[in-house]
Amino acid sequence: GGSGDTRYFMSGSYKSNEGIVKASNFKRGTARLNLDQVLANWANISVNLNYTNSRSNEVPNGGLNSSYGALTGFIFGPNTFDPRPNEAGEFPDDAAFSNPLEVQSRFDFGQTTDRFIGDIQLDLTPFDGLSIDYTLGLDTYDQTGTAFIPRGVSTPGFETGFSRRAELSNLQLNSDLNVRYEASIRDGLTSTSLIGGTLQHESEESFNAQSQDLPPIAETVGGGTSSREFGEFRSPLTVYGVFGQQSFGLAD
Repeated sequence: GGSGDTRYFMSGSYKSNEGIVKASNFKRGTARLNLDQVLANWANISVNLNYTNSRSNEVPNGGLNSSYGALTGFIFGPNTFDPRPNEAGEFPDDAAFSNPLEVQSRFDFGQTTDRFIGDIQLDLTPFDGLSIDYTLGLDTYDQTGTAFIPRGVSTPGFETGFSRRAELSNLQLNSDLNVRYEASIRDGLTSTSLIGGTLQHESEESFNAQSQDLPPIAETVGGGTSSREFGEFRSPLTVYGVFGQQSFGLAD
């Protein structure tokens, strides 16, 4: 919609999917805004914003090096026992892999993602022959993954509980300015001058931690008393640049 010197566009969406494995799902919401505004007969500005949030509840698959996965227990575990819990709510133990039904009902794995992408563009033509363009852009991405296995499960090696948390943060920023001036020096001779500058910044940070042997009511990594592991990574990068160009036109 819009009227006069203003034009706008707004949208939103929501998506919810149930996973093919019980207790797994994925949900995502988005919001978007585009705005074009005439500030004066020589100035225009446009803004574009987009935000996305997604959340998922997951059931770990497992693998050759992860014995706590639902698929690992289903594929490689014996088919000679009933995996359903007994009247006391206890899951049977095959002594080799996870009980897939216990993984679905008692394990808590998930991910959360936030992403924002936006830019502002300013176009100026203060007088004939001069144009100024400025752009500021931002892209941020944050992801958090968590895992929790409570005490008392039948999975070998994880009977005392397990907790893990991993975070990833990524940022990209750009700021660009271009100034252009065109003039006619005399008949058949024109001049075009162009100068500009740019700033680009990128950074990525990650952190992960995990532990085992959790107290009865603890779910966080800090509660674990053994097998503690921590890791951290940082990678910032900033680039500055300027440029200039002068050209002449002779007889077209």
